[in-house]
Amino acid sequence: MTTYLEDFNRGSIGTTAPNGATYVNNGGWTIDSNQGLSGANADWKTLVYEHGLTNPAMEVEPVSTDVDDYWGIIVRYTDENNWIVVACDKASNYLSCFRRESGFDFTIQNFLVGVPGPYPIKVEVNGNDFLCYANGVYVGTVTSSFIPSATYAGIGAFGESRFDNFSIYTVDVPPEEPAAASVDGGWGFIPIV
Repeated sequence: MTTYLEDFNRGSIGTTAPNGATYVNNGGWTIDSNQGLSGANADWKTLVYEHGLTNPAMEVEPVSTDVDDYWGIIVRYTDENNWIVVACDKASNYLSCFRRESGFDFTIQNFLVGVPGPYPIKVEVNGNDFLCYANGVYVGTVTSSFIPSATYAGIGAFGESRFDNFSIYTVDVPPEEPAAASVDGGWGFIPIV
């Protein structure tokens, strides 16, 4: 298994990602107290790099976020105006998947998780399917064929957010969808305790 861990335990973000690739830092990400810190302005900030893995799994551990912010995992990225994010919507208790296309955001799917963040997010990629987890609990699968050849991934935040760890890794066997929770019309409710 290949694993790239960003633990933010150094003086500055710099330009070198955990696998030796170059970071693309949109939004002025910094390191503060061994945590990745996004800027406070109300716009998306992304910190991504080319991982070169097929069907990777990604995990992020947020530490704190502004009240009304989104923050999460950039699953696919080609440039600052075209990417896919699986993000916590802290104000409404949803785990949401957005597509940013030509600089505009479009909701792909929402899952009601029942508690506000921050909580760990995990995404397992299997082709165009993204298996989404909040606080270790499977909440649902999102399917999107947008920018399928994108090889960059990382973290993203709208507003100020802090992250402790971010990892991208391969899984030995492509992920299979866990037993589905009750989902009605594309909206799922998973209580997280």
